[in-house]
Amino acid sequence: GCKTVSNFLYWSRDGSDPGQRMPGHFEGLITYQGERTPMYDIVRKQNTAIHAMKGVYLDYDHKAFMVVNFDEAFKKAISDNLIVESYKEVSSVESDGEFLIGCFENDGKTGLYVMNFRKTEEDESVLKIVLSQNKDYKVWGAEGLVQMGRNSEISVSLLPSDACFVEIG
Repeated sequence: GCKTVSNFLYWSRDGSDPGQRMPGHFEGLITYQGERTPMYDIVRKQNTAIHAMKGVYLDYDHKAFMVVNFDEAFKKAISDNLIVESYKEVSSVESDGEFLIGCFENDGKTGLYVMNFRKTEEDESVLKIVLSQNKDYKVWGAEGLVQMGRNSEISVSLLPSDACFVEIG
């Protein structure tokens, strides 16, 4: 609750301080002049989807990030020791799209918060998650549970700024 409220009270700086974040890359939800930015709608959409996921992610602890075709300016904002190429049973991730993937763990299970990081395109991007072996999985999205099965590959299709949570194991 508090995080959601703080999201919507987050304002962009006025840009007068050269030490501030890079312009155009890390804008807040509200401009310095009090207008909504495109990020406002993205965060609002994400929060709605997170609630539809029924809290399955709440017990998970964040451990790392994987990135796919990520803009270097954004990649530099993440500490190098948090970026990994693979994570536990996730051998690799593949896509023509641009994805940010949070890697989580809970009681031996892996969770991935997968976000299509593109903002402007209208088409879905597909991410293929390659596992080291067949595993049970569930994919939670804005509609609740959207996919489940057992396989060594999991494919998710997401529109720009959409996200899902993948439970593995």
